[in-house]
Amino acid sequence: MSTPSQVSPKTIWTIALHLLLLGGILTVMYRTGEVLTWILLSAFLAVALNAGVRWLERRKLRRGWAVGGVCLITGAVLTVAVFTIIPLVVDQIAALVRVAPDLLTKLGNLTVVQAAEEEYHLLSQLRNWVTQNAPHLAQTALGVVTGAFSGLLSFGMVLVLTIFMLLCGGEFTEDMLAFVTEERRPGVRTALRTMQTTVSAYVAGTVLIALVGGGVIGAALLLAGSPYYLALGLCTALLGLLPYLGPVMSAVLVVSTTFSTLGPWPAAALLGVFLVYGAIESNVLQPVIQSRSIRMNPLLVFLVMLVGTSLAGVLGALLALPVAGAVQSFVKQVLLRQSPS
Repeated sequence: MSTPSQVSPKTIWTIALHLLLLGGILTVMYRTGEVLTWILLSAFLAVALNAGVRWLERRKLRRGWAVGGVCLITGAVLTVAVFTIIPLVVDQIAALVRVAPDLLTKLGNLTVVQAAEEEYHLLSQLRNWVTQNAPHLAQTALGVVTGAFSGLLSFGMVLVLTIFMLLCGGEFTEDMLAFVTEERRPGVRTALRTMQTTVSAYVAGTVLIALVGGGVIGAALLLAGSPYYLALGLCTALLGLLPYLGPVMSAVLVVSTTFSTLGPWPAAALLGVFLVYGAIESNVLQPVIQSRSIRMNPLLVFLVMLVGTSLAGVLGALLALPVAGAVQSFVKQVLLRQSPS
């Protein structure tokens, strides 16, 4: 006599419908990739700018005026950068790309590099790749600005979404909380506010520290006489957005380029600047600026960045840690609310 199945038809239909719903969500995400990119960028900018908005709100300024003030200041800074600094950066990047084969040849004369080259042949492969692609890379660098102007629609959509998130994010959160039961609503609201404060502090603090680092290295390169101080300073700032690995990559890039263009002593001086600034950043800037920010295990940081990079490239690497920090903060607050103590 056969044993009746312990899985009810209701359970089977529930699982099937959940799988169907998951498939539909994945299909929508695949077909609306560009829109999701706009939303993610807007969320990143909104979280970063929200720190300034909250600062103005604490000075008794209404949120609408605070959002307008922050957007005006940000727009003014971007306008000045677009018409003054960015053209110089593009010219320096193009010049750096053109002389890259010669710089690699100078690096190849070092004894340490020659020993590694005999074993792995990495430098010769890199030199051949740069030589073949240098004209295209220079054209690409010069085409960044024209590409940015051709993408005004995307920029406008991101800007509008960012403003709406800053203005209406609180109301949207309250509308979503209406679906939470009454007894759980205060706890979820507190967890969301803590999550928002933590992630906002992290994003704003990371951007500020990255800009400071790029400014310090750019100024040091200018004093050393490097013709690529703006380009390398910008690279340092951008790489500074990536925790742990970014500063190491920027140090290797800046020191090796300085060694090839100016010689060993300026390169040693730049290495000293990196070490001194790294100590100041770790012991002074981060404890002060990031005091209310995300605290995450370094191994988890690397894993999250790897997953983000595999999913969405550079954008995924930038957004993975704030998203993971938001989830961590929310879960921690929920667990604290449910703890008996």
